Amino acid sequence: MLKTMIRFRLGAATFAQCEKGAVTVDWVVLTAAMVVMVTGVFITINEAVMTNAAGGIADNIEEAATR
Repeated sequence: MLKTMIRFRLGAATFAQCEKGAVTVDWVVLTAAMVVMVTGVFITINEAVMTNAAGGIADNIEEAATR
């Protein structure tokens, strides 16, 4: 039991000091942040375009109705 605990502690210490996956984690975090930002920009632009398009269509309908 004691040997198992010692091995576990050594393994945990080695794992904590290992930096092999740090670049991968950084890449995933940066990519996720970019996806969130692009999605936010897309939603904002899409809402503006739809609002302008709806306003233009409404204006055209009103203009056609007055003819």
